Amino acid sequence: MPLIPLPDKIDNYYARTESIRKIALSGYVFAINYSIAGPEYFDTTFPEEWQHIYTDRNYFIKDPIFLWSLAHTGYSRWSAISFSSKSRVLTEATKFGLNYGAIFARRKGLSFNWFTVSRPDRELTDDELEYLDTFFDEFLDLIKQKEPLSGEEKRVLIGFANGSSQREIAESNKISEGKVKNLVRSAKKKLGCKTLAQVVSTAVSKKML
Repeated sequence: MPLIPLPDKIDNYYARTESIRKIALSGYVFAINYSIAGPEYFDTTFPEEWQHIYTDRNYFIKDPIFLWSLAHTGYSRWSAISFSSKSRVLTEATKFGLNYGAIFARRKGLSFNWFTVSRPDRELTDDELEYLDTFFDEFLDLIKQKEPLSGEEKRVLIGFANGSSQREIAESNKISEGKVKNLVRSAKKKLGCKTLAQVVSTAVSKKML
């Protein structure tokens, strides 16, 4: 599934996120519908040099903030997360003004969503944490309203569009064949289609996949 920049997905994106930028002086990251293939929607304002270092060195597999989001729903200040690898990734991040921060995570089925912010000067206040947590929920609701198909439905339809069999799709997504059938049925209902070929063709032509 291709990575879609969030500004291309949300109307008035920069106006909507202005309040976040005022809090996250060192930057933020949105990763939406994250699965084993990575996020479907993404945006970051972290320093570009840090982004390159993080990617080139595969820091995500050592990053205690990202690892926390894999196992939790809710939010936490970075300073409250304790991992043995913490010093290497987060200490280097401080060279780019990423000194304090918070992570917000939501899980949905086989995918999850996370959002992290950072400041150079101080911890986030309780009021800021609550504001950002509420903002993230509202942001996810907004994306859901603009996205008729779920992440699971899209992954299944992409499989059929690429010529995979029902069994192959079930195995690659680690779900049952019955689940594949149910997801196709749900997608057909949402898009007003009667056949598998029709729902795949519709989803492709409308650039939903």
